[in-house]
Amino acid sequence: MSKQKYIHITDHDLVAALIQYLLQNMESRLEFNRSKNILSLRNDSFDKVLDVRLPLYLRPLEDDTVHTIIERLKKPDSPHYVLLLIQAGYAAMAVATPRTILKHKTIAKYMVRKKQGKAQITHLKTKGKSRAGSRIRLANTVLFFEEINERLHEWLQAYELNRIIYHCTPQLWGMLYDTRIKPPFDKKDTRLIKIPEYVHRPTFKELTRINQLIKKSVVKIYRESYISAIHDIMRSVKQDDIL
Repeated sequence: MSKQKYIHITDHDLVAALIQYLLQNMESRLEFNRSKNILSLRNDSFDKVLDVRLPLYLRPLEDDTVHTIIERLKKPDSPHYVLLLIQAGYAAMAVATPRTILKHKTIAKYMVRKKQGKAQITHLKTKGKSRAGSRIRLANTVLFFEEINERLHEWLQAYELNRIIYHCTPQLWGMLYDTRIKPPFDKKDTRLIKIPEYVHRPTFKELTRINQLIKKSVVKIYRESYISAIHDIMRSVKQDDIL
């Protein structure tokens, strides 16, 4: 096993050609994880050789096969999706299509003490409510999540959303559902998919950066012997869009 290599690809035809090659030559070794949009290739020993993570806005349908997904990559529609970034006291959210961000919103609330960080949110639920600063932080925490949910309700009423693409810790995600105004989707909604990328403090700039990342496909190669072969396949279609 060598060091893992990542290739980010913007050209959907390129990704479709790669998957088509894998289907023609190694279909019996392919598996598709619908919840993560990942097509994996294993060798004869069942060790993982490579992953192809499809654009996160692409939502596999229940009756989709890998072949139909290839066709959808070749002829992409313009589905609407929500992009939601949440950290303690900061949120950036947008409704977008693969072509453009249609609407966006950033939210900032005083929720944590500067020297105690995210743990202060848990502290507010059990201790410290008597102090004025703690009461303000607790009230702002409630307002923070309710404001997010209000905007989500507005967007889900205005648009038919294909995906809800989010970044949030499990603790904060639970708090999103623990307010007077609930999210317009449950925790098991099949449109939900978590962003598998590092996210900085949510701002409009960060929202724009993440939006570009989630529109790409990512090839993750685990075996060094496959690197040159994968590059050869992709070069045969189009080399300029390998970033």
